[in-house]
Amino acid sequence: GMTPEEANEAMLQVMSEMVDKNGDGRLDFDEFKPMMKIYIEMYLQDLLMESEEYRVAPPKERRRMMDERLQEENFDEEMVNAFDEAKGEDGKVTLDVEFVSRFTDGTVWTKEMIDAQRVVLKDGHDATKDADTEAIQKMFDLADVDGSGQVSVEELKPAIVGFGEMMAHLTILEEHAGDDDDSEWNRMPRQEREKVKREEVERIVKETLPVMMERFDKDADGVLTFEEFYEFAKEMFNTEREMSEDGPKINLVDSINRALKKAR
Repeated sequence: GMTPEEANEAMLQVMSEMVDKNGDGRLDFDEFKPMMKIYIEMYLQDLLMESEEYRVAPPKERRRMMDERLQEENFDEEMVNAFDEAKGEDGKVTLDVEFVSRFTDGTVWTKEMIDAQRVVLKDGHDATKDADTEAIQKMFDLADVDGSGQVSVEELKPAIVGFGEMMAHLTILEEHAGDDDDSEWNRMPRQEREKVKREEVERIVKETLPVMMERFDKDADGVLTFEEFYEFAKEMFNTEREMSEDGPKINLVDSINRALKKAR
């Protein structure tokens, strides 16, 4: 794991990349606000986690409870006060390790937490607003078999198998939707039909795995960081929703998670 000093340096780099728009190491109030909002919501999350109602609530309900709590408190004023306290003579905040250590308030950040904050700051909102984030984190944890904080090609493969199984199922279903009971497909022994499906899954995995790595492995280092995996998983969630719009719900995410669990 990271030492507190290493974690603060890593967080400084994330903040510099994501919120210091002109790269001058100084933050005006508009640059300062998204970071302060993260800090406030982290603080509130700790308080809300003391409630069993919040702990067992689904992500969307947690978001509602968080928004409700934010409205009850005057956090806009707190943001202004925090900025005024930290700003220098030029009316800006110096973005350095000292500021980061105050911002993180003693939190010992892991690499996964830092990568998650990179996603948060990139999107311009707290990750708890995203109903998929918690599920994506769980999917990432399933895929990251060796606990390295990254997902290799071999670790990603079961996820693509799960994707392939769902796509093969839907393709075969569509191809034979109008078949009568005496059709060649329906008279085929179950083992033969399963073999056809396995071959289709293998074809999909062979074609899809390298494409997915090329698309989401932004630095081409052969592994997916949490941020890169987040983008992959988000596409899977969106695909499930889009495919479910015009028909019955497609459980693509469940299929991926089952395949990941099976591979562990």
